[in-house]
Amino acid sequence: MKLAAIIVCFSLFFLIGCQSTQTTITQQLTPHTFQLMSVDQHTLANPTLTLRFSEGMRVNGFAGCNQFFGQGIISDDGFRVEQLGMTRKSCPTEINELEQLFFSMLSHTSTLKLNQDTLMLNGDNQLKFIKVTTHTE
Repeated sequence: MKLAAIIVCFSLFFLIGCQSTQTTITQQLTPHTFQLMSVDQHTLANPTLTLRFSEGMRVNGFAGCNQFFGQGIISDDGFRVEQLGMTRKSCPTEINELEQLFFSMLSHTSTLKLNQDTLMLNGDNQLKFIKVTTHTE
């Protein structure tokens, strides 16, 4: 009986710890805007893509040609955006390819790492962002 109680206590501490980590990351991301600086360690010549985190983990931004929005989800598996929507402008090929890569990364679970002003998303590709603004709701 004591063993069962100990196991339950450790399980609760583990679950609370995971939730605490998710809450901490969410608090560190909001309310900030990040700008994409590199893809797979290749620095972008003209970085314009932004990713903004708002209250309730809502995300939006500019993908180089189109605006986007969705609901950010942080779980034990990583970060993804659900209900991803975007404008549908016709874009030059190079920008379109970057947008498609970015939208694919957002819609699939990626590892998210936040270190001061640097945000890294790692999945099929590695995206490096820097914090550019803090905003109020």
